[in-house]
Amino acid sequence: MGQDTDLFDFVGLMSKRKNTFPRIVGRFVSGRPLDGIPRSNSTFLRPGTRPVNQPHRDRPSRWMALPGWQRAAWRIAGASQVVGQPYGWLTAPDLMLAVDAGAAAGGALYGANKAMEKVQTYQHDRQWLRPLHAVLTPVLGLTEDVRPRDYLRVPHDFQTNQDMRISVRLPVAFEGDKATKERVLDAIRTKLALQDIDVAWRLSGPRPTLIIAQAPRPPQTARWAESLELIIQAPESAPIIGLGQRGRIIAVDLDSESPHILLSMSSGGGKSVTARTIAAQILARGGQVVICDFKKVSHRWARGLPGVIYARSMEQIHDAIIMVADEGMRRFDMIEEDRDDEVAQLPRVLLIMEEMNATMSKLNRYWSKIKGKDDPKQSPAVEAFGDVLFMGRQARTHVLAIGQLMTARAMGGPEIRECFATRVLARYSMNAWRMLVPEVWPAPKASKKPGRVQLVQAGEAYETQVLFGTEAEIREFVLSARSQAVSTSQGITHQRERVDTVPETRIRVPAQAPPPGPPQLRLVHGEKRDPIPVDPNAPIGLRQAAFSGLVTLSDTPEKTLYILRAERNRDPEFPQPVAEGKGQEKLYLPSELIRWSRNRPIATG
Repeated sequence: MGQDTDLFDFVGLMSKRKNTFPRIVGRFVSGRPLDGIPRSNSTFLRPGTRPVNQPHRDRPSRWMALPGWQRAAWRIAGASQVVGQPYGWLTAPDLMLAVDAGAAAGGALYGANKAMEKVQTYQHDRQWLRPLHAVLTPVLGLTEDVRPRDYLRVPHDFQTNQDMRISVRLPVAFEGDKATKERVLDAIRTKLALQDIDVAWRLSGPRPTLIIAQAPRPPQTARWAESLELIIQAPESAPIIGLGQRGRIIAVDLDSESPHILLSMSSGGGKSVTARTIAAQILARGGQVVICDFKKVSHRWARGLPGVIYARSMEQIHDAIIMVADEGMRRFDMIEEDRDDEVAQLPRVLLIMEEMNATMSKLNRYWSKIKGKDDPKQSPAVEAFGDVLFMGRQARTHVLAIGQLMTARAMGGPEIRECFATRVLARYSMNAWRMLVPEVWPAPKASKKPGRVQLVQAGEAYETQVLFGTEAEIREFVLSARSQAVSTSQGITHQRERVDTVPETRIRVPAQAPPPGPPQLRLVHGEKRDPIPVDPNAPIGLRQAAFSGLVTLSDTPEKTLYILRAERNRDPEFPQPVAEGKGQEKLYLPSELIRWSRNRPIATG
């Protein structure tokens, strides 16, 4: 009986003047201490929350914290067993055998049911209820005998169920001052990984309760066309990623928040869609995008768009990264000359690194094959990539790194990965979450919904539905926006910028048109490694290119010529003619034809 007076002290109690037999019996059946001295503030119906007449204790014992009716029930049941069992076995042994067997079977079933329930709820309690209970106990002044499930109701599917309800039974004496309420809510948000909640404090009556509901989650889909007005009104430095809870706009400010973005998503998580959403807004405002994609087909939407350089081979990826780093250094030279205002007018440069897990190792292998004996061991492209990351917002140069598991080794080192202040995760494992964003814990459950991501920034996770636009919508948006602005002339530009068809509907997106400056930077393709059997500076026709062996696309020159003519009309990245020959034959630079044939997308499916 814990702090209660033992029944064997009955004689001692009787010797005291106030402890008469009728009084002790009355206390026994009413659940009060037998000596009449209360040990807690419990009543017959209400459990105790603090000790009484026990200055050496901070909390009442578990027995004394029970309401009086529960103590009385235990006492009467125990006394009945002590008296009834011997009497029953003496007078009706067969009946008692059946009664005890039934009681044993019932107890076994009850115990098995409780054990099964314990197994099913153990993980839920260990991960969510117990940590929350440990924080709420001192805030609410709960006694040590109170268990989490005595007052907490947290559904097992609270992370995914839109209609979930969490309830917290509050002590009757809870006064509800503002500071305590904030502490309670902060504990619930932190320990249950909730981002935005609706709160209802029901403090009236004998059962005060806190009800918590999940705020409206991000929309099921976020269509590009439906969000076009938001995209147009967004600041130039803050491309919109998607929509969050309550329809909140989720964007990343490349100037004030994070110059670089990391996407860590497993297959089918929406890596290309997220990158497309960001890159399209950069392009629409006059920026320039350099895509390094050794798979060659991850961003087919960008083929032929003005302001896009698409590096597909490892040779081109190697040169493209170095080119971006050189442009960043040129801008820092301008800053050193106090030409900050001019740099602020230059177009943003976004370097998209697809499949970082494989690209960095491929770059190192490529360099080991082509480097001379006096060249450095580390790939200049890998070193240049680190330089680009450390440039950041001042040079208006940004990196969007994409991969499935962005380990430090895949990124080129832990210091490289730390340059990404914004990290977007989807379909992640707990291992990936702990590795990339350990400061946000516990981790929200990964969603299987297409386009549903967790954007983590400054220790906060924001559930987001990424904007989705078709390739046709994105191309129309970019072409229409860039057609309003003067072609940029002081940044990195493709060797040709051709707009095939500009829609009649104009999308009014502010675009920058910087003043004229130094010659444009261009992507170096390294033609010296591929010997050309004709004069590289003398334009030639497609027939000569096919029959001289300059371009080989099939097993015969005739088939190669057929493919060249077909691709000339179909592929927006096919080289532009530079002159006309006999009979108005289009002539092309041999170096451009070689570059195109080496990097042309390979048909899939």
